[in-house]
Formats: sequence, structure tokens, C-alpha cells
Amino acid sequence: MKLELKRQDFLNAWQIAENFTDKKSAKESTSGILITASDDGRVMLTATNLKTSVCCKAEGVNIIEPGVAVVPSVILGSMLKKFSSDTLSLEITSECGFIKAEKSKARFTIISAEAFPKIPESSSAEEIFNFRASDLARLIAEGSSAASKPDDFPKYLGTCLVRTQAGKLNIVATDGKRLSISKSLCDSIKKETDLLLPSQDFKELGKTLFANYPDKNVKILADESTVWFNLEDIEFSIRSIDASFPSYERILN
Repeated sequence: MKLELKRQDFLNAWQIAENFTDKKSAKESTSGILITASDDGRVMLTATNLKTSVCCKAEGVNIIEPGVAVVPSVILGSMLKKFSSDTLSLEITSECGFIKAEKSKARFTIISAEAFPKIPESSSAEEIFNFRASDLARLIAEGSSAASKPDDFPKYLGTCLVRTQAGKLNIVATDGKRLSISKSLCDSIKKETDLLLPSQDFKELGKTLFANYPDKNVKILADESTVWFNLEDIEFSIRSIDASFPSYERILN
């Protein structure tokens, strides 16, 4: 694979993907980012921490030779920041990778593409609702404020409940002592349901939406195990939690 990169444009997409890698994992595959350069001219970056995944289109890329490779996210990200040139050349062979800028050149290791986890696909998922990204980010920040640590028991303590019902969207969390809830009208609801998501991953999604896509519209889809957040040229997925959230309405009534 060989690519010509506009450094800042590519770095923007790389940093979004890097936020959803697992840098502390013993598995190299989840600390890397899958680069897919297709014959159709699209370059997609895919990352996962096994709970949350992202697949986004990288801008500012000219494909010289298509290919697929998994690259350590921190290593290449650091190189992209250090180089000052606006245009870079990225070449990846079966054994290693090279990044070049004018007279500078750096070599890095790669990760086996076969070891990269399979990412859940949304092709058969059901649409739940759609919402403006900045508004959804605000609701996530407000509704998740009482969530506890993800390893607390019972399971629902480290989660956020997303409830759709009769033109209303609620996001709720609790640590067992406090309760936070954000509410909004939502006329795009196609299915009334409860979605239970890990709070830390959901919060990270909200921050990413607010920082990078505030004016975009987000389509939310779900099946029995996963929830997808689909925007133009980028899709996030979060594995849902198999647990029951307490009846918070009783506390409010």
C-alpha cells in the first residue's frame, strides 16, 4: 500500500480513530488502526477497543497503491504530529511501514491485519431515531453525569439508559445514590425501546460528536447486541449491556 497524504487532514481522522483504540490492551490488534485503501479511491480508518468501534473516511489522501494494513495508532500518530511538511508519503509493505517527508524518513512496525477484530455491521440493524449531533452530545453529557465506574456492581451502575418513547428521548444514569436524567422532544423516533450502553464509551462518543460533527445529523440504529451512530463518512458502534435498568420514574413521581 502506498499513499500520498495531506498531513493535517489525515491526522484529523487518525486522532478520531485513535480515541477508540485500547492502548493498554495486551492485544496488539486493538491498539492499532486498520487502514483500508480501496480501488474506488476511499481510505477508511477502523479502530476498536472491543466495546466501541469507529470506521471513518480519511480526507486528503491520494492512493498510489491500494491495500490493507494495521498500524500502531500511537506510533504513527506521533510521527504525523512531528513532521512539519504539509505533504507526506506513507508506504506499507508486508513487513514494515515507512513515512517520508522531503528529506526526512521514518520506519515503523506493523500489526497483522488477520488479527484485527471483526467489526459489527449495521446492514441488518433497525433505525431507532435520528438527532442533531450537538444536541445529542449535550444530552449525553447531562444524562450521564451520575454514572459510576464501569466495574461497579450491579451492571447498570456503569451504564446510560437511552429510552425512546412517544416523541420523547431520555438519557438516564445512576451511581446508586444520585440520578441524572436529560430529556428532549424527538419527532424522528421510529421505534420505542430501551438501549443500555457503557457510560465511559458513550461519554467519549458524545465528546467526539461535539468536537468534530456538531452540525451533522446522527442516525441511531440497533440490534440485540449493538447500537450504531451513523453520520456521513463515519460510523460508531457500541456494544449494549445485557442488564435491566431500575424504574427511575418511581423516584421522580
